[in-house]
Amino acid sequence: MERLNDKGFSEKAVSAMQQEIEVHENAAEDEDLLSDLYIDSDAFCKASDLNSKDWEDNALDLRRELRKGRRDMLRRVLEAVGPAQKAKPARALSPIGW
Repeated sequence: MERLNDKGFSEKAVSAMQQEIEVHENAAEDEDLLSDLYIDSDAFCKASDLNSKDWEDNALDLRRELRKGRRDMLRRVLEAVGPAQKAKPARALSPIGW
């Protein structure tokens, strides 16, 4: 959060988050391969100790909930930035020694 407070998000980062939110909203109830690109089902299965059979049996519901969770998380991040804050361009780094 300290970095966010100091630098803000770049316009590109804000735009990417907004686009991802739209993708998840459009796919919230249906299967959508584009939305699934943002979901790391392997990491989810590993973290939750879910075997492949259980994933396959519940994949539609699990994907829907993962999409909603990711969408809601991104919304909260953008809310933390504040609706009035404009995206700040990323600072250019100076070459070492200059």
